[in-house]
Amino acid sequence: MCTGHEGCRQPDKLKGKPQDCTPEQIRECHGDVQDHPCVGTAVCEQPDKLKGKPEDCTPEQIRECHGDVQGHPCVENAADCTPAECLACEERPTCDEADEILGDCENPEKLEGKPAECSPEQVRECHGDGADHPCV
Repeated sequence: MCTGHEGCRQPDKLKGKPQDCTPEQIRECHGDVQDHPCVGTAVCEQPDKLKGKPEDCTPEQIRECHGDVQGHPCVENAADCTPAECLACEERPTCDEADEILGDCENPEKLEGKPAECSPEQVRECHGDGADHPCV
């Protein structure tokens, strides 16, 4: 599952994901604040350039702020999920990183890394003796 919560300022008190905290949990950890400081702009590495929430950034905005990176550094480390974690994750249908992790893989349950990282042996095992990897 996507479990990277380095944006959380009180990880010892975290009972799930920072964005799932109740108002009572937020008050207990951070006092009387209007917004939860562990989500949204507080986690953004470039808050002056942010237009909305980090999770709403377009690929172009991510490239402009962070360069040519895999995933979005301001959002939980979904890009670090393994294919098995991605397949099992309840957030996969709405996760922008799922396409990056699984690509166009015809057999995602067999993936050990990203489709482009498959060895020739893995390609042969999944797809037979074809010369090209059909998932890349």
